[in-house]
Amino acid sequence: MYGVTKVTVAVVVIMYELTGALNFIVPTMIVVMVTRVIGDTIVEGGISAQLILLNGLPFMGEDEDECLLDTLVAAVMRPVEELVVLPASGAAISQLRRLLDNYLGLRGFPVVDSESEMGLVGYTHRDVVVSAVALQETNSEDTVA
Repeated sequence: MYGVTKVTVAVVVIMYELTGALNFIVPTMIVVMVTRVIGDTIVEGGISAQLILLNGLPFMGEDEDECLLDTLVAAVMRPVEELVVLPASGAAISQLRRLLDNYLGLRGFPVVDSESEMGLVGYTHRDVVVSAVALQETNSEDTVA
C-alpha cells in the first residue's frame, strides 16, 4: 500500500485498527519501511503526484523556487480599476443585468464592502446572481441586497 500512496504511518495505524492486535504492528512496520525504501528508489512521489505530472497539471512542489510567498499580489491579479466586483450594500437590477451581460466569462464575483476601499467581504457565484436577478424581476423591485 505504501508503494502506491506513500503514506507510512497511516498504513500501520489502519492495520492496527483493522486487526486490533499489537503483534501485527511490528511486521507491518517492517514491510512498510522496506516498501518505502524500494518505492523511493524506483519513483519519486505517490500515485497522485504521478497522475498530476502525467496529465500535465500544475504541481506545487516543495522547492523554494516554486513558492509564491515573496510574490506581490499586484503581480498576479488585475489592476483594481479592472476588477469586477459586487458591493455588499446591494446593487440595482439594471446594474446586475449589465454586469452579467458584459462579463459572460466570469463564473463568480468578489463582494466588497465599498468600491472605493475594496475590502473583501465574500464571494458569490454567477448562478446565485442570476437567480437573485430573476427572483427580484418577478417581485419587480429595483435593488438586490
